[in-house]
Amino acid sequence: MAPPRKYPTPAQQLVQLLAVSKRAGLSWEEAWAQATPQVKWPVDTYDRRNWRGAIEATLEEYRAAYLDEPTPISQALTLMSHGREEPAEVRAGPGHRPARVAA
Repeated sequence: MAPPRKYPTPAQQLVQLLAVSKRAGLSWEEAWAQATPQVKWPVDTYDRRNWRGAIEATLEEYRAAYLDEPTPISQALTLMSHGREEPAEVRAGPGHRPARVAA
């Protein structure tokens, strides 16, 4: 069993910090620049690297959420939360063109 956390996860911290910045009317660039140094990262090197990698990999989702811009992932999650299937272009990924069916 994992020991209890002293702080929320880095992702939870970022969400909280970005919410405060958004209410204050900061731009995305200002908000991100202020939030990231305040995150209390795990002490364990392996965990810290994994969290940093996960945050970097999802940076565009953080940005889009902050700016209220829908992304294929957020649209799919919204549809799925309402019990509907995602559109074919979301399932196929960006840049996918459906194959033409011969008549």
